Order: sequence, then structure tokens, then C-alpha cells
Amino acid sequence: MVNALVAKKFLVYGLSLILFCSFVSASSVRINEIMYNPSGPDTNHEWIEIYNNGSEVDLTGWKFYENGVNHGLSLKQGDWILGNDEYAIITSDSITFLLDYPFFTWTLFDSSWSSLSNTGETLAIKNNSLDFIDSVSYSDSANEGHSLEFYNNDWYESLVIGGTPGQNNSYYTPNQTELKNCDWKIEILLNKYIFEENDDINWIVKVSRNNGEKTNVSVRGYVKDLLTDWQMDYKPWTDEVITNYRNKKYSPNLWVNKFYSIFFNITHLDCKDTDLGNNLDYKFIIVIPKKLDQNYTKIKINEFLPDPQGYDDAAMPEGEWIELYNSGDKDIDIEGLGLKDYYGSEVDIFISDSNTIGGTVISAHDYLVVYMNGRSRFLNNDGFEKISLYKDEYLIDEVTYSGSVEGLSWSKINNMWKLTLSTPDSDNYFDKTTNKSSLEIEEIYLGSDKKAKWGDIIRVKVMVYKGDTGKKSISLGLEQGLSKKTKFNAEDKFEEYVLTLPLQIDLNCNEKFEDDTYELILEGLGEKDSKKIKIEGKNNLCEKKSKSIKKEKTLTDIKKASNENTDQNYEKVIYRDMEEITGEIIYESSEIKAKRSAIFFFCAVLILLIFQRIRK
Repeated sequence: MVNALVAKKFLVYGLSLILFCSFVSASSVRINEIMYNPSGPDTNHEWIEIYNNGSEVDLTGWKFYENGVNHGLSLKQGDWILGNDEYAIITSDSITFLLDYPFFTWTLFDSSWSSLSNTGETLAIKNNSLDFIDSVSYSDSANEGHSLEFYNNDWYESLVIGGTPGQNNSYYTPNQTELKNCDWKIEILLNKYIFEENDDINWIVKVSRNNGEKTNVSVRGYVKDLLTDWQMDYKPWTDEVITNYRNKKYSPNLWVNKFYSIFFNITHLDCKDTDLGNNLDYKFIIVIPKKLDQNYTKIKINEFLPDPQGYDDAAMPEGEWIELYNSGDKDIDIEGLGLKDYYGSEVDIFISDSNTIGGTVISAHDYLVVYMNGRSRFLNNDGFEKISLYKDEYLIDEVTYSGSVEGLSWSKINNMWKLTLSTPDSDNYFDKTTNKSSLEIEEIYLGSDKKAKWGDIIRVKVMVYKGDTGKKSISLGLEQGLSKKTKFNAEDKFEEYVLTLPLQIDLNCNEKFEDDTYELILEGLGEKDSKKIKIEGKNNLCEKKSKSIKKEKTLTDIKKASNENTDQNYEKVIYRDMEEITGEIIYESSEIKAKRSAIFFFCAVLILLIFQRIRK
């Protein structure tokens, strides 16, 4: 802020530089300062100041009259009630105004005018009945960057660049004798700038006289949360006679994890202050959580499962869970720590014996899984989500993620979060093929010659990993239909199966296929693997089968001949054990069978008679 050495006085009554007219009103509210030509661009940087030197006034429904239009007022800071010795600013952009004047503490209104004229116009304020309360007509009477200030029924160019919104106007008449020179300063006294939770947060505001005589002093201030709109206003002294100095102590209850600004300024003196630079003071403080009983900073969120297979809200050990890791060298009891998601401000889950297995103590360099245990919709499956771990108001750790895959957990690996196979209570592991299924023929069990014969039953060891797929059928077989397919289902996602499967090679008795190398194929889940196998050598079963066919033909001829000569029927007895092919086919006539049955019947009757004889 630059002080001007020479003040310009601009009389109102018909002189060429400024015109002023005031409507007589019972109200004590007046237009007190006009910034119509600020430094740089005018748009959104212009403002007018109103001042109340009487009893309090309700400004609800009041209008700002400019360019023949009644502009409404929108309260952005402060109160609709304007008290005695209080200021209010009307601006076209309250945000820009507070950027220009960050320590302005009084009432602030937004209005809707486009621009104040730099060549002059008529401005007024009206009450809710649209009665004129005060009006002023001005012409271009101040240098760029300076405001017009009202003093002693006249208007003058401000002595300081930027004007004096919310403070005493800077202009005083050069030959003024009724106000004496003085120098008053204000200080905010703090014993520290970083407070812990439950500390006695306090400061002292001190106003003191450097030179001059005792005078009436008004001081206004506030404490403000720098990240929100919260603000607490203070008025330690209002037009109070102070001889040398005066102190005022404040001890507000402030929230934890907040950054605050404290600001106080002298708003009125009944003397001419020769140094306006010490009429304000400001400080910054921060309130942090109290020190923890244990070193919870060693506890980190290490892995979590938002979308398990099955029901998300299943009872533990199923359902959703979050794994914590203790990176410290000491065991830590985390009972009572809270978990919170992105929605809402309250903790959702407190860690206890009811949602952990084996207690709430995490050993040094070890893991502990916290189960949601029936709690539904804590970890989102889709969209943005945040997980936060708290001890009271102290944030220990938090992680954000978006989306999930059923059956996979989010795991922290090398300080990066990846979707992996779940590894609760153990080290995280990342496999690039985690989401993709895989099949592998690991070994074909053959003889020492590494060959198979036609008709052999061989064993094949396979490894199957089912990734993120809904398919489940898997088959093993030789190409060209040289074997029946061995099939099985892989039901669970992200599971690995190691199996030894049997495979029956075709007998090839008709020698349709030559002895050669053929492809053994394992396929399913959208994947495929194969290996070559050498097949050669005729199986003995083919000879037995050939004999069986010949016998069957011969007996068929016999049966046919018998049918031509007799009415006897024949029964065919075929293989009794399908696993052992014997080639034996037995036929028996019904006459012979009847004779054998009569002998059995006669023997049974004879035994019965003997038994009866013995009893007598």
C-alpha cells in the first residue's frame, strides 16, 4: 500500500470536479467510500462502502441504485444487521473482493451491476420500501487505484492506493485542528503456532499507544478456517477510551486437523493515526491430533477384497475384508481403530474381536485381516471409493480405488496398487496372468521307451488355472478322434488345479491310422495346450476281439440252423467285466437248462424229506 503525499479536496457544491447531493433521511447509514477506478482492470474489482454511525439497522431487502437500476443485495459474509460504527461493502464479485482484501472482516454483499462509470454517475442506497436512504453523484475525481472517501460532508481522494474498506477513511484536512496526531498499534500474541488436540488454544489481542494521547478505539477481528467458510467474529473494543494499552484474551474451541487464520484491525480512532501499517495484525495456527498412545503410523492398509466370490456381506471368514500390515518392530493392539468409507463423515466399522480372527494385536512385521462380517455395501464394487483408517480424529492411512473384479483383491506391491489373487495374512503376490486362464500338459506317463501302443490307457498330468471367466469345461484327447475325451469342470475362479487324468487310446484294430506321432490336446476356458505323443504297435486286444467276432459268427450260424429245425431258444451271455475283454461268448439251449433245473428241484425235495425224518 502506497501513501500519497498530497491529498486532493473536491468540493461538491457546483464545482467542476465533483457533484454531491445528499437526501435527508432518518437513517444513520451513508455511502462512505467509492472505488470506481481500481488499479488494473475495473471489472469485478469495484466496490462501495456503507457505514452506520447510529443505532443498528436491518438491511434485509435493501437495494443498491446504479445507472437507474435497483440492484438487489446478496449476503456473502457477516450479517444483515448493521450495528453502530460498522461497515459493509457492496461489490459485483465478492470472491474477487476477498482476494483483493483478504483481511476484510465486515459484512459483504454481492450485487449485480456491470461497471461503475469512470466519468461519473449517481449512486444510491434504498431501503426495502425503495425509499432513498443516501445518494451521491460523482465525477472523475480520483487517480487510478485511489478511492473517493467521505469526510466532514465532503469527498476526497484517498491517501492510500486501494482505499480503506472496513477502516477509518485515510483523508484528513491539512489544516485540521480538532484531531491530533497519534500512533496506535495492534498485536496478536501467541505462545505457539501448532496446537495439539485438547491443548488450551488461546491468544491475546493487545492494542497500545506508541504516541499521542488517550482516545476512543474500536477493534474488530476474527478466526477463520482457511479451507471452509467457517468464521468466528470478535469485537474486543467498540469506541472505548484507552489511555495506554488494553489486552483481551480469547480461548475458542477449534476443530482438529484444521488450519486457521487470526486477524484483528483497528477500525476507528478519535485521532489522526500517522502510521496505518500497524493498525492490523494476523497470525496462522494449526490444530493437530494429540500424540497417540502407540505408534499407529506403522499400520498401513495393505490389501482389501471388495468383491469376493459369493455374497459380499457373508459372515467371516467369507465376504469382504481389509488386511492391515504392521511395518514396525513392536506389536500393536489396534482395537478401537475405525474404518470409514467415502460416504458420510462417521466411522463405519470399529476393529474388535468380533471382526478379527485371533485377536486385535498385530505382531511386528505381520498382517491382520479385518472382516466386514455381514456389513453390506462398505467396499464398493463399482465406481470411486475411499477407505480411511482412523484413531479417534487422527488419520492413520487411507487409499482410494475405482472398480473391482470378482474374486480379486487390491494389493499394495512396491507402493503400487494392483488387482491380484487374494493373499490374506501373507505377503502380496502379483502374477501378470492373474486375470487370464491358463492350461498346461505337464507330463505324459509312458514306459521307458516313451511310446504308447494303440489301445493303451495312459495317464496325463495337467495344470489348470481358471482366471476371470465364466467358462468351466475342460477336455483332454488325441487329435482326429483317436481317443475318447476325458472331461472335467473347473468351478471356482482364480483357482489352480493340478490333476492326473486317464486317457483311453483307440485300439485301431482296422489299422486305419499309421504308427506315428500325434498331438495330445488339452483345451477349455478359452485356452489350449498340446504335446506330441508317439503311438505305435498293435495291441493284443485286437486279436482277442478278432476271435470273439469269429466265434460269434459261428454260433450265430448254429443258432440260425437250430431255429430252422427246432423251436428251442438260445440265450447269449456277454462280457461280465467290461474292463477285462476275454472274447468268451457262451450259449446254452433251453432244453439243457430245464434238465439241470429238474435235478436241482429233486435234490431240494430229498433234503427236505431227510430233515423231516430226523425230527421225528
